[in-house]
Amino acid sequence: MKSPMEKYKSDPMYAHGVYMMENLIHQTQYTPSEIREMALLASINYELHRTPRNINILINKDAEESLHFL
Repeated sequence: MKSPMEKYKSDPMYAHGVYMMENLIHQTQYTPSEIREMALLASINYELHRTPRNINILINKDAEESLHFL
């Protein structure tokens, strides 16, 4: 697995993302801590809202009958 610096040096899209965030800091629009918070929140929001959830639940016969009854 590549380190963030290795990705930065070898992946132009990754480097561009870093550059955009650095510019937000340089323009004093956000602090480094806020950039970290935003990146984390974006990841959490993506997981919660964009990723389909396929949940397989194994239930026993009694539980299945109770669900059908409901």
